[in-house]
Amino acid sequence: MTWLLVILALIGGAILVVSNFGSKYSNSTSYASQAGFTSFDKATATAQTIQNIIAPLDKRAVKIYGPANGNIEHPNGNYVGIKCANVTLRNSLIDAWFFNPYGANEGTWDYGFFIRNSPQGQYRLIISSGRRWNLYNGNNNWVAGNALSDLNIAQGGSNHLVLYVSGSAAYFYLNEKYISTLEVGDILGNGDICVGTGFLSGNVIAGRITRYDNFTVYSLD
Repeated sequence: MTWLLVILALIGGAILVVSNFGSKYSNSTSYASQAGFTSFDKATATAQTIQNIIAPLDKRAVKIYGPANGNIEHPNGNYVGIKCANVTLRNSLIDAWFFNPYGANEGTWDYGFFIRNSPQGQYRLIISSGRRWNLYNGNNNWVAGNALSDLNIAQGGSNHLVLYVSGSAAYFYLNEKYISTLEVGDILGNGDICVGTGFLSGNVIAGRITRYDNFTVYSLD
């Protein structure tokens, strides 16, 4: 695992990435069926459609990392904290539980995944305590996002994130429910897979930690 912290510079209200790593943004039965996943975003695809896509991905999934448990410290200043699997993959299945670092009365938080993480860029799937998910790419461009009505934001609560990444599409599940199909075709190179926290400005408290469990990576290459 790799522990990476990187500074973000803000110039004229715009985001300037100092590094491609860890920069902060402004504020035959399938694996899915075994977990009891159901359809959530029916406007994107039906549960059966997604099952038909996911089933062949599960058949070729090979575990190459984890399960790993750990803590990510909340750093001072404009940083993001990440821990990586030290793998090099284009297509992957990523599974992790995240534990909320504190309750809403103390502050806001976020956590999520770095996907295809390399010096050439990466995608970042971010779940925030404002009950929302967002996807950004390595050029600091917002790709997609929406509300999360079933996100657990309670103090001491946890959320289960699963992501299938295959070619230009990624299939996102939260707490055993299908959420959305994500477009990830702008960055198709191999890269690392990481868990992270503090992606968005103001979403950390210095000295606190975000705990993760069962961080597991499967190759779909």
